[in-house]
Amino acid sequence: MGAIEDLTKAIGLKPDEPTYYNDRGRAYEAKKQYEDAIADFSKATELHPGLPDPYYNRGNIYAEKKQYDEAIENYTKAIVYDSKHAQSYENRGYVYAEKKQFDKAIADYRKVIELNPNDARAYFNRALSYANKKQYGEAIADYTKAIELKPSSVKSYYNRGTTYIFTKHYDEAIADLTKAIELKSNYRDAYNNRGVVYQRIGKKSLAKADFHQAKALKDLDFDIAMDDEFNF
Repeated sequence: MGAIEDLTKAIGLKPDEPTYYNDRGRAYEAKKQYEDAIADFSKATELHPGLPDPYYNRGNIYAEKKQYDEAIENYTKAIVYDSKHAQSYENRGYVYAEKKQFDKAIADYRKVIELNPNDARAYFNRALSYANKKQYGEAIADYTKAIELKPSSVKSYYNRGTTYIFTKHYDEAIADLTKAIELKSNYRDAYNNRGVVYQRIGKKSLAKADFHQAKALKDLDFDIAMDDEFNF
């Protein structure tokens, strides 16, 4: 018997237990049965309005469905009932960034870092928002902290390297993009951007080699780091 069936049986025996609805909602969410999941999370909040997790979970579904205002409303509710619910701040920050409300996103990521100073993802995501505001110094500092906390983060090296291009720190850009390629040898965008740097500093043969490699990889599927804040 699966989780949904087990929890449905438990609800039949104890229909006023909100955690059963919340857990069944999670099970529905895992199967992408979003309307059933929303119904269960809503029932959990009806039975126990002060539980933060059902609001958080419902917010995640609305975020997945790109219903961002509803997602923000639910994350905010979760925070009202638990002011230290770090994941609600983090995911609300993501949604604010999707809405291009970068100051609000930065404020939420700042709160996540206050609650969890070793959360590399929060530094990475805050750096994205700073970069979108063209606050490149702050973005570089946050990427640097993300790398310190998670040295294997390919995207942190790639994004910091790309940000160095904007600030015309070309040696640093080459070093970071090279590190990204060391960590992910088929990273097309890193080859392309390193080629741009080589071209700008007059190293035409190196630029040509990188552009050739990027072109050779063009048919493969790559993550574009600047577009995907969750996939860290």
